[in-house]
Amino acid sequence: MRAVLWIGRALAWAALALLLAVSVYLRLGGSAPLVAIPTASMEPVLRPGDLVLIRPVDPASVRPGQIVAVRVPALTRSTFGLPPVVVHRVLRRIGQGANFVLETKGDHNDAPDPFVTSPSNVAGAVARVFPGCGWPVLFVQSRWGFAFLLSLLGIYGLLLLGVALERAGGSARRLLLGPLVEGLSEPLRELEARLAEAQRGHLEPVSDELAQLRQAIALYAEHLQSHTRVVMEMADAATGLRQATEVLGRAVQAGVTSNPAPTPPPAGAARPASGALPSRRERKRQERHAVGGAPAGVPR
Repeated sequence: MRAVLWIGRALAWAALALLLAVSVYLRLGGSAPLVAIPTASMEPVLRPGDLVLIRPVDPASVRPGQIVAVRVPALTRSTFGLPPVVVHRVLRRIGQGANFVLETKGDHNDAPDPFVTSPSNVAGAVARVFPGCGWPVLFVQSRWGFAFLLSLLGIYGLLLLGVALERAGGSARRLLLGPLVEGLSEPLRELEARLAEAQRGHLEPVSDELAQLRQAIALYAEHLQSHTRVVMEMADAATGLRQATEVLGRAVQAGVTSNPAPTPPPAGAARPASGALPSRRERKRQERHAVGGAPAGVPR
C-alpha cells in the first residue's frame, strides 16, 4: 500500500514538473511539435483552440501557399502583441538562393504579417490538426495558467512536507523548522520595535495637544469665575438699590399724609377778580394817605 502511495506521489510530482517546464519553455518563446491556435487569423482552415502537429521542414523547400509555423521576433511580438509562434500561410518568397525571407499572412487577415521570416525562424510545416484540443496548452501559456501551476506545485509540496514532518516527529520538525523560526524571530522583533516606536511618535503630539487643551480649559474656567463674581456683585448692588427705593417711597408716602392739601372753596362762592381796577373813592383815599395822612375824624 505504501509503495502505491509513493508511486502516485512521484507521478503527481512528475506531471506537475512537466507542465511547469512546458509552460516556461513556451512562455520563453520556444516552439514545440504541438502548437495551439490562439486567434481566428487562419479561419476557416484553423480555428481558435485547435492543436496543430508541426513536422520539421527544410526552409528552402517551403513554397507560397504552404502553411508553416514561424517564430515571431521579440521586438515585433512586444509591439503588436503577437504570440511566440504564429501558424500562417506563406504569401511569397523574397530573395534568391540562400539569401531569402518569407512573407506570411493569415487567411482571415486583410494585410500580411508586420514582419518577414528568415530561414532560421521557420519552425516547421503543419502535419496534422486536432480540433479543439489546444485549450489546455493555451491556458498553460497564459499568465493565469502559469501562476496556477506554480501555486498548485507549491501547495502540493507543502502538503507532502507536512505529512513527512508529521510522521518524523518533533525532533525532525525542530530540525527543519528551527532555523526558519530563528531566522524570522529577529526580523519580527525588529518590526515590533519599529511599530512601538511609530506608535510613540504618533502619540506624543497627541499628548502635547491634550495638555494645551487642558491648560486652555483651566484658563477659561478662571475667566468664567471672575465674570461670575462681577455678576454676583451687580446682583447685590441691585438688591440694595431696590431696598433704598422702597424706603424712599415709604418716606414720601408718610410726608404726603402729614401735610394735607388745602380744601378748595365751595362751588358758587365769589372769587376776587384778579386784575380788577380800584373804585374812585378808593383812589382818593390812597391819594390822601400819600399826601399827609388821613384827615381828622376819618378813620384809617
